[in-house]
Amino acid sequence: LDVVAIFGKYDDGATSSADAGISAYNTFVQEMKRELGSVTTEPAQIPQSPGVGTPDISFHATLADGRRVEVVALLVDNVRTAGVTFDERYEALSGDADMVFYNGHAGLGANIRALANKGKFIPGQYQIFFMNGCDTFAYVDDQLLESHAAINEDDPIGTRYVDMVTNVMPSFFSSMPHASMAMIEGLLSYGQP
Repeated sequence: LDVVAIFGKYDDGATSSADAGISAYNTFVQEMKRELGSVTTEPAQIPQSPGVGTPDISFHATLADGRRVEVVALLVDNVRTAGVTFDERYEALSGDADMVFYNGHAGLGANIRALANKGKFIPGQYQIFFMNGCDTFAYVDDQLLESHAAINEDDPIGTRYVDMVTNVMPSFFSSMPHASMAMIEGLLSYGQP
């Protein structure tokens, strides 16, 4: 299972864990360490509250049944203005990702559309996107479907290799890490007795 979990800040430029987006990122990181148990990370040492000092954390684990889990957690002001460093990092991760989370402000759709226009995808790679911001159902357009249709000859409408999870109501920053963990836990439990 390969996951990319992106967290946007509540306030652009915030540096304190008092920011709801930074706090959500910190909570997710702690929950990932607890969920995976014996895990290696990059960087090797992660502070209790990583925040802006450690905005890119990779988790690598092999479960008891031999399944491999890799999760990359990224913290940005927002995906719309994150810049070239984020774009290159996301492009390198997006192709192999089984699931991509965006947790943060929808930005009246601007952040949702910005993320949909980023990344590089691999033919035949099935992916789930979870756009976890306020009212994201209203903001998701066809861009991700079109990107996947363009590289998959057997899927001219782009729905065979992509599923989208959205919100139709507000999404609170305090619930974002828990919603993301619920998705990961559900996928990890698939096929288990």
